[in-house]
Amino acid sequence: NIGVWAQTLQKVVTAIRAIAPKHVILLPGIEWAHADTFISSGSAAALDAISNPDGSKTNLIFDIHQWLDKPNNGTDPNCVTNNIAVFAPLAQWLRCHGRQAFLSATGGGNDKTTNCNPLLCQQMQFLLANSDVFVGYTGWAAGSYDTSYILDETPLWTGVPWVDTPLVASCLYWP
Repeated sequence: NIGVWAQTLQKVVTAIRAIAPKHVILLPGIEWAHADTFISSGSAAALDAISNPDGSKTNLIFDIHQWLDKPNNGTDPNCVTNNIAVFAPLAQWLRCHGRQAFLSATGGGNDKTTNCNPLLCQQMQFLLANSDVFVGYTGWAAGSYDTSYILDETPLWTGVPWVDTPLVASCLYWP
C-alpha cells in the first residue's frame, strides 16, 4: 500500500532530519521502484508529498530501478530496450514537480552475444542529457559478486590495472 509506505517514509525523513538536516535521502517507491511504473503505481504522487520538517523537499531524491531485459528484473542477460520510452515521461513528470531521481539499479549482460552494450549506452546518454532530473546511477552487480553472475560488473584483475567489463567501460561512466 503506497499510502502506508509514504507515511512510513515521512516518519523516517523527519527522524533523519533531526540528526542529519542536509543529507541526501533516497525515497523508494513500491513495485521495486521500477521507473516504468513509478507514476502509474501512485509512487510518484505519494512520494512527492513527503517533505522535510521545514516543508522543503531539498535533498529528498526518488530512488528508481530500471532494467533492460524483457522481464524488467535483471534476470536475463539479453537486453530488449534502451528505456528511453520509460525515462522520457518520468523526466517530464520530475521537471513539472521540481523533483529529481537516482537510478539505483540498472544493467545488462556483458556477453558479446547480447545487444546490451548499445542499448545501455543509449539509456545512459539519455539520463546524462537529462541530468537536471536524473542525478546519478548505480550499475547492478558492481561489487565483488560471483563473476559467473549474468549481470556481473566486477573488474578483472590482470595485474595492473584492473580492467572493467565491456559494459562498464563503454556505458557506465558519468563525465
